[in-house]
Amino acid sequence: MKDGIWIVYDSEDGLVCSGNYDECLIEYVLYVEAQKDYVQNEGEFSIDLSERVILARVERTVYPVPVDEDDGGYEWEEEIFEFTAEGHRDATE
Repeated sequence: MKDGIWIVYDSEDGLVCSGNYDECLIEYVLYVEAQKDYVQNEGEFSIDLSERVILARVERTVYPVPVDEDDGGYEWEEEIFEFTAEGHRDATE
């Protein structure tokens, strides 16, 4: 399995999956087949290649972390993943 957080993006549905590589690869294949079926059956596609399905590894992510439950305060944390030929190393800053 390939390390890291992975996402699948579809030009029609937007972000459709995030998780590990194996989970996202399954969704990616399903969306690719759906796109192929649509183009084959409808004969429609855009010349500018905007109809895409993308499987990508996340390099950075930011998310809120609650700091005070009474007043709903949050801090933002960012994770940065550095990738090497051997896999990835989490270099949170």
